[in-house]
Amino acid sequence: MLVVFLWGMTPLVTLKLYDYYSPAFRLFLSEVSLVAFYLCVAHRNLGELNRSYFRTAVPIGCFYAAANVLQNVGLAYTTPAKYAFLENLSVLVVPFLSYFLTRKKPTVFHILASALCLFSAFALNGLFNGQGFSVGLGEILCGLAGIFYGVNIAGTGACIKKFNATLYLLIQSAISMIFSLATALILNVIPTTDAAGNATVIEPLVATFEPLPLIALVVSTILISGVGWILRTNAQKHVDAVTVGVIMPFAAVVTSVMSVLLGSDTLTSDLLIGGGVGIASIFLSEFGDHFKEKKKNPPPSSDEEAEPNP
Repeated sequence: MLVVFLWGMTPLVTLKLYDYYSPAFRLFLSEVSLVAFYLCVAHRNLGELNRSYFRTAVPIGCFYAAANVLQNVGLAYTTPAKYAFLENLSVLVVPFLSYFLTRKKPTVFHILASALCLFSAFALNGLFNGQGFSVGLGEILCGLAGIFYGVNIAGTGACIKKFNATLYLLIQSAISMIFSLATALILNVIPTTDAAGNATVIEPLVATFEPLPLIALVVSTILISGVGWILRTNAQKHVDAVTVGVIMPFAAVVTSVMSVLLGSDTLTSDLLIGGGVGIASIFLSEFGDHFKEKKKNPPPSSDEEAEPNP
């Protein structure tokens, strides 16, 4: 839940930084900061890196990197609230991939929670505003990012218990750093035309090295992304991947509230319904975890001495 509140601030900070950096290049600078941060945290454990880390973290990290690029580029074409909720389309794939990878069958509560979370994403995008469901480029990119994040959550949940979380994240961020730099360079050379018919490129590479924006980027990246990813990845050693996939949508509620307060979004019935359903899905998922744990460790019968549950 602490990570949820940290990540709820991410879209608002990121959108403000777009005044100084193009989306893909801002992501590149953030990943450079994360790699440096993880190296500082895990420098004494670098000797533990082996082929097993790379065989696992590289393919899962590619989905993380692709999701990062899609989401950061997509934010420039949508609102923070939609960006945040569409990220959580990961709930579509996490239960099924978790079952495929670990053979842990999701409970009925987990499936229902995933469906409610998906419904909340639709609600946030205009299901009840009387104007129809609207989907643009930004929504498509953020939705695809959400699905790729789901693959990352499920894959991490299946393997993270045997790895050092910070080393695992170091590899992921290094891959994302390469992806984002390549994206920034490619989008800067692909020709297109603007609304006025003038020749331009898809995303001109924009960057400023003024001290204040650069410090804000590095500090926000380390405090929000660096600390957040370490906390969440370690938490996945103790929390079911499906639960992680369903809890994370609450970050979108935090984003939406802050976005309304700061004037980036307006308070609508869609926001209220989507946020309320998203919160309900979290409680359902937690109930599913409690039910699964109770079934796995039933209370002792009355004629047996109760043993402490380790």
